[in-house]
Amino acid sequence: MLSIRMTQRAVKLDLPQLERTSRRIVESVGMGDWDLGLWFAGDKVVRNLNQKYRMKDATTDILSFPYHEPLCPGSLPEPKLRDDFNLGDIIISIPHVSRDCKREGWDLTHRLPVLITHGVCHCLGYDHDTEEHFMDMYRREMQTLEQLGDVDIMKGGATLKDRLVVAPMRETKVQ
Repeated sequence: MLSIRMTQRAVKLDLPQLERTSRRIVESVGMGDWDLGLWFAGDKVVRNLNQKYRMKDATTDILSFPYHEPLCPGSLPEPKLRDDFNLGDIIISIPHVSRDCKREGWDLTHRLPVLITHGVCHCLGYDHDTEEHFMDMYRREMQTLEQLGDVDIMKGGATLKDRLVVAPMRETKVQ
């Protein structure tokens, strides 16, 4: 089940479209029957969570909270109970992402699927703590976004150039 929480009011979002896209992302990574929480929040909420869990007193675009212990990238969790069919939670600061889009010339409707895909990959054990891990994660993200077919990675800031030079992902999964 996909659970979406919207607590920010600064930027208008097409929630039905975001829900459809998010479901397709989860299905494309083979986790369509799994739970995922998405929270579209404001800067204050994300800043507080970033400070509490990462000891960084700043807002960020996205935080991921995997439900399962660290996984090897690409491996699937082995649930024992129904409640274990949970990928985790992803929190996105919509005002932060909106500012990034304006600064970089991206389109918010294409940027959000990129970030959701990024968060889902973190929930599946991917990380970008080394160059090798970064490239593994990037390949998985691109594979997922290409399966969607309607996300323009150029407009969404998902090209390798965007990730390495213009706006590297600032998010880290929280254990």
